[in-house]
Amino acid sequence: MKKAADPISILIADDSPTMRLLLEEILKKEGYKVIKAEDGLQAAAMAFLHHPDLIISDIEMPKMDGYQVSRLLKNDPVLVHTPVIILTSKDSSGSVFWGYQTGADLYLIKDFKPEDLTSAISELLLKYQNRRQMLRGASAEKVDAFQILAKLNGFLDTQLFEVTIINEINRVSVSMTSLSDTLGQLLPIVDKTIENHLVGFAVFSAEDEISLCIRASRPVSARTLELFQFGILQDLATQVNSDITECRIEVELLGPAPETAGDASQSELPPHSVYSVPVRAKEENLGVLNVFHPQMDRLPVSSKQLLGKMAGHLSATINTARLYDKIKALSLLDGLTQLYNRRYIMEMFKLEFNKALRYKNDLTLLMFDLDDFKKVNDSHGHLTGDLVLKSVAATLKASIRNIDLPGRYGGEELILILPETSKENARVVGERVRERVQSTLLKTMAGNPLTVTVSIGLACLSELVNPDNELELVKIADGRLYQAKRAGKNRLVSE
Repeated sequence: MKKAADPISILIADDSPTMRLLLEEILKKEGYKVIKAEDGLQAAAMAFLHHPDLIISDIEMPKMDGYQVSRLLKNDPVLVHTPVIILTSKDSSGSVFWGYQTGADLYLIKDFKPEDLTSAISELLLKYQNRRQMLRGASAEKVDAFQILAKLNGFLDTQLFEVTIINEINRVSVSMTSLSDTLGQLLPIVDKTIENHLVGFAVFSAEDEISLCIRASRPVSARTLELFQFGILQDLATQVNSDITECRIEVELLGPAPETAGDASQSELPPHSVYSVPVRAKEENLGVLNVFHPQMDRLPVSSKQLLGKMAGHLSATINTARLYDKIKALSLLDGLTQLYNRRYIMEMFKLEFNKALRYKNDLTLLMFDLDDFKKVNDSHGHLTGDLVLKSVAATLKASIRNIDLPGRYGGEELILILPETSKENARVVGERVRERVQSTLLKTMAGNPLTVTVSIGLACLSELVNPDNELELVKIADGRLYQAKRAGKNRLVSE
C-alpha cells in the first residue's frame, strides 16, 4: 500500500546492465527510489508487488517484451494509472505507433539527454499526481511467472473477443442494408457481449420517425416488455431533450413472444436493471441502446465497459444505415410530396398486379386529381400550390395502411395502390381521403384561409375479364377520374 510520504519509486526494466546502471545514476541523482528488473517477466512481477510511481521499460527483453509489459499493466485495474515510458533504440514510425497503442505514455530513443528524461518524468508524475490517493487500499500482489502469463493470456483473450465483436459490427456496416435490417443484425451481436433479458435500439430513422427494435433473449412478461419499450423511448426523449410524442414509431420485436401478461400493477422495471448507452454520430444524437437484466448491478463491469467500447462502432454502423435509407429514398420518392415517384410506383404496381393475378387476390387502384389546382397556382402562386400538394399527400399517407402504396403520378395527380382490397373497401378508403382533404383548412403564403377538394377514379382488378397488364387498370381508373370531374368534382367514381 502506498503512503503519501513514501519516496517516489521508479521501476527500470532493461536487459542491458549498462543501461540499467546509467538510468539508476540519473534517477538516484534526482532523489528517486529505483527498482530494477532484467526482463519483462520480472518487470511485471515487480510492478504488481511494488506499485511503482512510474515505469521505464526497454522494448526488446527476454521472456516478455516491453510492449507486452505495458499492455498488461495498462489493462490492470490497479496499475492502469501508472505512467509508462518506452525506452528503445528503435526509432521507426511503426515502433512508435505500436508503443503508444499499448498504452505507453511516452516513447524515448536511447540517445536521450539526461535532462530530457528527468523533464519527461516530472511531467508524467504531475499528470498522474492523484495516483497515490487512488492506490490507497490496494494491496501488493505477489505473482510468479505462471500467474503473469495467465494474466496476459486472459487479457489477450479479452482483446480477441472485443476485436471479434467489433469485426462483426463492421461487417454489418459494409453490408449496406436498411436501418431496420441493420438494427436486427446488430442486436444479436450486442446480445453476445452482456447477459440480458431484453436489449433494444430506439433510433431516429427520420426527423419525425423512430425505429424501435427489441430482442428478447428469453421469454418475459408482456408487462415487462411494455415497460422496457416505454423506458427506452423515455431515455431517447431525455437524450435529445425534446418531445417525441408526435413521432411515428415503427416497432419490431425479435426473439420469443411474451408468455404471460405479467403484473398489471407494476409501474416500472426494478431499480438499476437497465443499462443505457447513447448512440451518437459526431454531435448528432441518433438514438439509444438499452439493456435490461433484473440483476444488472451484479453483472461483470467488463461487459458494460465493452458496450462502451462498442458504442462508436455501433453508432457509425447505424449512421451508415440511415444514410443508405436517405439515399435510397431520394431515388424512390418525389421530392415535394414525399410519395413514391412515378417510376417506382409504376414498378411496384406491376409487381402487385402480377402477384394478385398469381394468387387470385383483390387489387384496387385509385387515382386522385386536385380540383381547380391551376386556379390555386394562378391566384395564390406556385409556392402556395406546393403547400397544397404537400398537405394532400400528407393526408393521403395518414389515411392508409403500411402495405398500401401512394405515389405522385404527375403534376397534381396522385395514385394509390391497395393490395388485397376489394372495391367496396377501397371506396371506404377513397371517401375517407376525400372527406379529410375537403375538411382540412389550409393557409396561403399570404396567410389567407384556403380549402381544396379532390376527384377520384377507382378501378378494381376483378372488373377485368381478361387482364393483360396493369395499364388496363390505370386506363379505367383514369377514365373514371375524368367522369368525376365532369360530374361536378369533389367526388369518387367507381362504376
